[in-house]
Amino acid sequence: MRSTDLFRFNRQLHQWRRGITGCGVILYANAVGRLLGTVLSGWLYQIHGLEACLWISSGLLLCAMLVSVKLKKLITSKLISLT
Repeated sequence: MRSTDLFRFNRQLHQWRRGITGCGVILYANAVGRLLGTVLSGWLYQIHGLEACLWISSGLLLCAMLVSVKLKKLITSKLISLT
């Protein structure tokens, strides 16, 4: 085995590990977000009722939309790299 083959294998291994780590972070963030959303919406419903749940949900949806638009602009202007 030549040293270039070893270097290439090592580089691929690190890229694979980085991909697995990134995927784990995304899955963990998704799970935490779902848990917090379930707990907070249940608490909000019991304290303030359905109308408050719908208003807060609409506000959070608007925030998510604004963040998504801002991220898309940053990605298309190449300020953020996805790789």
